[in-house]
Order: sequence, then C-alpha cells, then structure tokens
Amino acid sequence: MCGKGHIVRNITCVDSDGNIAPNEECQIELGTVESRQQCHVPCPFDCVLAPWSEWTPCSKACADTTSVGYTHRNTTILAPNGPGGKECPAPDELTEVKTCREEPCAGAAWVPGEWGVCLPESGSSCGTGSQIRPLFCIDMNTNEQLENFR
Repeated sequence: MCGKGHIVRNITCVDSDGNIAPNEECQIELGTVESRQQCHVPCPFDCVLAPWSEWTPCSKACADTTSVGYTHRNTTILAPNGPGGKECPAPDELTEVKTCREEPCAGAAWVPGEWGVCLPESGSSCGTGSQIRPLFCIDMNTNEQLENFR
C-alpha cells in the first residue's frame, strides 16, 4: 500500500517513573492532544529497463558451413528500483546470446549497426528523444563491409 495515508499515535498516561498511570492523573485533556496526522507512504517502483536491442548479425560468415556463429542483443538499466520495487537484473543478465547459422550466401545486404545513445529533443534534458544507427553494406560471401556504399 502506498500514497496518501494517515499516522495514528497512541497516548498513554505515565508517571514520573515511567509506569502507566490512570488517564485521570494526567493533566492534559486527551481531546486536545493531536493523535492523528496526514502522512505519505512512498510507493515502490520497479527497475526500468530500455527495450532490448535488435539481434546483432551472426558472427559466422555465410560461406562457412562448418561452424556455428553467435548473435547477441542487450538492454540497459534506465532507472534503478526503489524500496520494495522489483530489482534490476545482474549485469550479466543485460545481454542475451544465442547460436546462429547464416543462410547460404546471397550477394550483399544492408546490415544495421548498433543504436546510438538516446538524445533528448532540443531544450529538454529528458523525455522523448532520438537514436541513430548506421547501415552497412555487407558482402554476404566474406562478411566484410563493402566500401563506397552508405
């Protein structure tokens, strides 16, 4: 439970030795002592992760039919969890890796690179922004970038 609430305190009459005494022995009228006030209970919030990136191109060239390649994708922590919220994953859980096997070579293809950092819109330090990623023309026979293509 979180959000607006109230706090209640119990008032007990005690003597000078700290022993509980009958209410009649206390000089304060119970009705005049504030025993309830508003308060705020912090709401827990979960760890916030960025969306997973696209899978990277397979590390194995299409011409290599004797081995298996690997591809990976990652995410980052945008905001850590607060008290009581779902915890963030361990650093090694921010990357997923899987095996891959390329299809037979097929000439050249456009392969996207990694997304750049998110840059907020002008005049803003947070919120909506933009990311840019490069495109590479890759020779599918050699898995090398072809020059003079953008």
